[in-house]
Amino acid sequence: MGSLTLKFEPFDAGYGELIATVVSDGFAGVGSAWIEHATLLAFADRLSEYPLKGAPPPSISGRHLSLAEEDPSLSFRVTPHGARGGICVWVELAAYARHPAPHMPDSKVRTGFVVTYTDLERFQRGLRRLVKGDAEEAVLTRQTAEVDTF
Repeated sequence: MGSLTLKFEPFDAGYGELIATVVSDGFAGVGSAWIEHATLLAFADRLSEYPLKGAPPPSISGRHLSLAEEDPSLSFRVTPHGARGGICVWVELAAYARHPAPHMPDSKVRTGFVVTYTDLERFQRGLRRLVKGDAEEAVLTRQTAEVDTF
């Protein structure tokens, strides 16, 4: 079982801070990054593909503005999983120290969990509402037990 919860705090007309919380098989983490509204909406559009196309998979990655591009603090990737139509959600989050070395991670979590297309569709609608300001959070969690897990 796993879940990904996203919150979005708009900063201006083009950007906002995306805050992610992931819980999966005993692992948990929180991370955030500055993301453009358009990038989030494009990611949501990709999540509506059925079936998911393989290359490149729907993904999103971001960082804090003070970090170098090679230091993402948030990354998601969605790939097909198994013969029964499962979807694997891969999540990587990092919290970076501010003192004394700003580019050294304090903590990092990388995990994945399996969902269905129905779960993904529910999340996609929630993500669109989140970006528009019509929802406080978008949650992706497995609501059914019909797919294979790892």
